Amino acid sequence: MAMRTSECFLKEMDSNSCGTSRDIRGIVLLCDCNDDIQRHLARFRLSKSNLNECDLILARVGMFDISQQEKEQLLVCPYHRHKFGKFWQPSKVTCQYPLHKGKSKTLKGTDVVTLQMAKDV
Repeated sequence: MAMRTSECFLKEMDSNSCGTSRDIRGIVLLCDCNDDIQRHLARFRLSKSNLNECDLILARVGMFDISQQEKEQLLVCPYHRHKFGKFWQPSKVTCQYPLHKGKSKTLKGTDVVTLQMAKDV
């Protein structure tokens, strides 16, 4: 991986601009994102998942197989940290799981996507 830049690693991946969130400013190392996310995981019925905030953000953007060394090079802005971290909200779309059996239906707040399902998508 290239040397660390001073920009959020999600700047090019997300159509929304980088910025502040909840009066928090400044870019941080992704590997330093270690807020308690247990209530967030429980809210979405993922409390059995053994995830920390850093890995949750990476999973939400589809970066599952990234080394610790690569994580230590990534920076994230407060906006993207919260958008893909503990303040993430599910979208109201139909199921995207490729191995889903049955009729495609609109997701409800009680539907859960496990980490393995996310990797399969």
